[in-house]
Amino acid sequence: MSGKILRVDLSSEEIREEEVSEELQQGYVGGAGINAKLLYDALKDNPKADPLGPENAIIFGPGLLAGTSFPCTSRMTITAKSPVTGIFGDSNGGGFFPARLRQADMIMCLLQVRRTSPVHSILRWVKSLRSWTLLTCGGWIPM
Repeated sequence: MSGKILRVDLSSEEIREEEVSEELQQGYVGGAGINAKLLYDALKDNPKADPLGPENAIIFGPGLLAGTSFPCTSRMTITAKSPVTGIFGDSNGGGFFPARLRQADMIMCLLQVRRTSPVHSILRWVKSLRSWTLLTCGGWIPM
């Protein structure tokens, strides 16, 4: 699996791409496996972080076949610390987002809110520009 991890920090409005490490490529499979590792890394310094607080990370990980021509494979796992249990929680969904994420050569999107005021954000694939753009209450942030 090749690709990049898109890290979006809504507090600093910083967006960066990271190469996927050899450890992640060899040791974890698909969205669910890599999501679990990234959530562990994000919360290992603060395991008692409030699931609804600014320390929590939300990770979107498309499946191995998302963005390919195989039918019914545009699936992703969304992982965060669960507010219900206070431990690892994930869900599965589908649609256009997982395929577009993979087609942009991203295998993961990690959102870190780290702010106390509410932020409405949408990650949107802008096909005409062939670039990612983050839409926040303050406007567009080109990447």
